[in-house]
Amino acid sequence: MLTGATKTSVSPMTANRRMQRIGYRYGVWKKAVYLDGHERDDVKRYREQFCAAFLGHSSQMRFYSCESMGQVNMPIDMTAPEVVWVTHDESVFYANDDGGRGWSNDDERPDLHKKGRGRSIMVSDFSARAMYDSSTVTKGTLLNDHVMKQIHGDVLVASKAMHPEYIALFTFDQSTNHTACAVDALRATSMNMIPGGAQALLRPGFYNGTVQEMVIGADSHFAGQAKGLKQVLSEHGIDITARKIKIKQDRRLLCPPLHGVTPGLWLKIRSWKRQLSQRAIFVPPQVPLRVEPDRVVLRFARLNCDYSFVGLQLCVSKSLESLPLSSIRKFFRRCFHFIQSYSYGCDYKLTKFVHKKYKSHRRIPESILHEKD
Repeated sequence: MLTGATKTSVSPMTANRRMQRIGYRYGVWKKAVYLDGHERDDVKRYREQFCAAFLGHSSQMRFYSCESMGQVNMPIDMTAPEVVWVTHDESVFYANDDGGRGWSNDDERPDLHKKGRGRSIMVSDFSARAMYDSSTVTKGTLLNDHVMKQIHGDVLVASKAMHPEYIALFTFDQSTNHTACAVDALRATSMNMIPGGAQALLRPGFYNGTVQEMVIGADSHFAGQAKGLKQVLSEHGIDITARKIKIKQDRRLLCPPLHGVTPGLWLKIRSWKRQLSQRAIFVPPQVPLRVEPDRVVLRFARLNCDYSFVGLQLCVSKSLESLPLSSIRKFFRRCFHFIQSYSYGCDYKLTKFVHKKYKSHRRIPESILHEKD
């Protein structure tokens, strides 16, 4: 027997009308911007830092305007080297992805639709493009090593060849690939309790202003191997034996979470900023900046889907080349409008309205704050 249930004489149709009356609509789920946590204090602080960092370089960038995006507006600051904005995005194309649509004849039964999305090709796109078969990469997804190899092997070479006298400003989203720590980053989770074993050789750390080596010296039996957590904490003057934790079942000794008192142990260093010779900034989380017009490319691939992996290999390159340069420049202008609007303190709803109103403008006026009413 259900408890707390109440009987009602309201029919489903009446309930539907009442839902529509208060602003709800029933329909197919559509992808939209995920706004949960969009106005959190920490997200807003990071967003302000990102906008300030990006707009600090905008005076050294050139912009494009008019309907065909052929009119070039040179940088405001001509005394400093010109900055070229380089973005990165990853897209996945599936062999059986036709968008759920196809041609059929009323006089004949339609063909059975392919089950599953089929094999896929992942595209990691900068000014230099890399494609990966999902069956050839680890766990069917791109890793930090793949993208770093692409950057050093192709992107930086292409960037210097295309713009030898300019500075490249790289922007990345908050993917786990892009926020990965360097191999030698100081992370307690990468360390064992005891020296040696399958753990990375970490770079030197510090404690109270003193440099601490994370690799055992030549005068020890474990020379050249990584130190364990016990030894590192002992060198910090922390008594491990007085703080040990035991589990009743098997009496195993576990390392207590003492690394919180040693800033050098949990210092997270992104390998991107350490290895990129150019400038790199990260798009803040919960900020809907889509600077890669991937939907247009995916639409072309879906319209030319032949449900085979060979056809997908031919179609992906054509899909990426089908996008006109004017569309790419319009997407970049839209993204710049969003960044500028956010820097004024606008929320997402007002930002969308402002971009629509000033769609053909190079910049967003600061007077938009008075348009909230």
